Amino acid sequence: MPIIIVHVVFNSKTVFEWEGLPVNKDMDIKEFFKDVVVYKLRPELWEKNCVAYFSHTKMGETEKIGLNCNVWETINQCGKYVTFKLLNDSNDIPAMNTVNANFGYYSIYMW
Repeated sequence: MPIIIVHVVFNSKTVFEWEGLPVNKDMDIKEFFKDVVVYKLRPELWEKNCVAYFSHTKMGETEKIGLNCNVWETINQCGKYVTFKLLNDSNDIPAMNTVNANFGYYSIYMW
């Protein structure tokens, strides 16, 4: 099973340090976050919405990726390092351009 190196930030503070976690090749990013990552966080953060940023290195340039993209395809295209930025509440989610790793073009992201 492949791994993805995860880092989680909330209010500009790290709430989960870099750690490799197993990922199923058939999962999308939202499933990976909700089924794997969220349980590494404090319970009060479990229901937070997030934005995912992938990179080839921990400190390298990142790409914001839509949560409906396949994790395995995203890892292959954008790198195995992901930072999930948790949002304060559902009203904080802006409509933004994000990379759609499945199709190689930009799409509008609304979660």
